Amino acid sequence: MMTDKTDDSTIEYEYDKPMLAAVQQQHISNMGNAANQPEMKTSHDNLKVKTLRRSKRVQKQRAQETEEKRKQRLQTDAARHRLQYQQQSEEEKQEQRRKVASRERQRREQETEDERHQRQLKDRSRAKRRREQETDEQRLERQLKDTSRAKRQRDQETDEERRERHENNASRERQRREQETDEERLERQLKGASRERQRREQETDEERRERQERMGNVANENCNETTMRKLGDMIKSISPFAAAFKMMFEVEQEEIDRAKKEKRAPPPLRMIFDINHGVHDRRLYNLPTANEVAAIFVGEDSDIPTYRHIAIHPRDQDLQTISILHPHCDPMIYPLLFPRGDKGWYPELEKIDQSRNRKRVSMLQFYSYRLAIRESFSAIHYGGKLFQQYIVDAYVKTEQNRLAFHRQNQKTLRVELYQGLMDHLANEAEIEGLRAGRVIILPSSFQGSPRAMQQNYQDAMAIVRKYGKPDLFITFSIFHARRVRI
Repeated sequence: MMTDKTDDSTIEYEYDKPMLAAVQQQHISNMGNAANQPEMKTSHDNLKVKTLRRSKRVQKQRAQETEEKRKQRLQTDAARHRLQYQQQSEEEKQEQRRKVASRERQRREQETEDERHQRQLKDRSRAKRRREQETDEQRLERQLKDTSRAKRQRDQETDEERRERHENNASRERQRREQETDEERLERQLKGASRERQRREQETDEERRERQERMGNVANENCNETTMRKLGDMIKSISPFAAAFKMMFEVEQEEIDRAKKEKRAPPPLRMIFDINHGVHDRRLYNLPTANEVAAIFVGEDSDIPTYRHIAIHPRDQDLQTISILHPHCDPMIYPLLFPRGDKGWYPELEKIDQSRNRKRVSMLQFYSYRLAIRESFSAIHYGGKLFQQYIVDAYVKTEQNRLAFHRQNQKTLRVELYQGLMDHLANEAEIEGLRAGRVIILPSSFQGSPRAMQQNYQDAMAIVRKYGKPDLFITFSIFHARRVRI
């Protein structure tokens, strides 16, 4: 704040510091000659007085100008700044953007809660006025720029930044809805209904039929139609398999249309996992009676199936099958858990830190790593029953892979040492009139095998023999909904 004394009054005014600094710098740079250095102080004082008087004159003019002149001045300044910005090089533009972002960040760190709230209100009001005045071309150009900028930012962000962005967006949306009035809430609901109505007017007959068939399914009667549509659009837009493979619904619709043209009944279609060729049982496809997720399979002696295939239907090609060891098996079976097509386990998956004993990642290590709980966002842990199904499927595949290894490497495991046991079992089966089949020896390193259980029992007995019999540690559970007397 500076004071200027005149004949009749004292006027207080604020001077423009950036303008003063710029003029001073220009004046000092123009002097150049060392002989002028003694006169620098006097020239600097005179320049300061001139700058202050100019600031005073500008403030008086702005205080007396009308609203129309103020708008005209702002438009002229904006056009001049835009022209200067266009004439700058790319490096100068980036440097200017960095400086502006740094000043804005410092200013926001120092502002209070009330100032932040007032700034947000002003920003929303300014953006609303600007969007009301823009043309259709400007609106389309702005939307394209925003989409392109958001896509670049999301491609470069890490998992931690993505999780933080989701949390900030959810918090901001929740705060905005808490502060909105009844009129704003009604306006938002009307806009949402208008967008949904416009989308349905633009949808094709195939999309309309797909939506009606999907919502008419009994399994989807409790699902939200908007959420299902968003999930479908998301998978179609980001999944690398959605465009290359046909959905089961599309295959069924093709069979129905073909049956109508040929005037016959459509054949029943089922999505089948081919488990153990020739070993099929109708109980395999029964729905579980309990509200649980379990893997149901049929085999000899309750053995886990040794052979499974997954059927896929590439576009413009015939039906194909892939093995469960294929890296694209998991993202194709669980597109909601892996919408971007993240690869699953495959035998050639190598470790980052390779040791002398093992250079590749086992299936058990892979699923242990994927199921681990971390601070970053993990979609599979929010999958509900689909996550439970994924865990059960991972267990079945891991157990099947380990059993297949022991079945195919009996010679490496020195099974010939148990030849006497095999002969004894064959003789017992012949006496009973049974078919013994092929005997597979599981080592004690296989968890759950008879030898592993026997080894654990022997270890427990050795501990008892060394330290004496164990104490009883009795626990019991109480159902809190009922009063239990003990």
